[in-house]
Formats: sequence, C-alpha cells, structure tokens
Amino acid sequence: MTAFPDMVVTIEDIFSVGDRFIYKWKLTGINIGSAGKTRKVSISGFEEWWFGSDSLVCKSLGHFDQQDYQRQLA
Repeated sequence: MTAFPDMVVTIEDIFSVGDRFIYKWKLTGINIGSAGKTRKVSISGFEEWWFGSDSLVCKSLGHFDQQDYQRQLA
C-alpha cells in the first residue's frame, strides 16, 4: 500500500464457472518507486475463487500480465 497510496481496485465482473467464481478487477494508481520516481499504473486481472463449506474463500489464484505491469513501472 505504501508504493500505491492512491490505489483504486475496481470490480469489473464476478461470475461462476463450474465450482469456482471469477472476479475480474482493474487496478489504477500512481506507484511511488525508488529514487522518488512516480509512474501511473493501470492493469487488469482476475482472481479464481473456490469456496469452502463455511462459505468462505478457501482457495484463490490471481492472474495479471506481469510483463505489462513491469513495463509501466520502468
């Protein structure tokens, strides 16, 4: 959170696929990097969620384009 003090994560969509849910998101913010550099960042991704019998998330897998993220920080 320190590196993205103005971070906003927006829900793009949530839907079920078989026994899991897909949560699509978009993150925007200004990254405060080393040496005082700042970079605007905007990436999209999604989480795959599986729920347990207690209705809580028991497994989560996150996905986003790591190369695009690193390009925006450079």
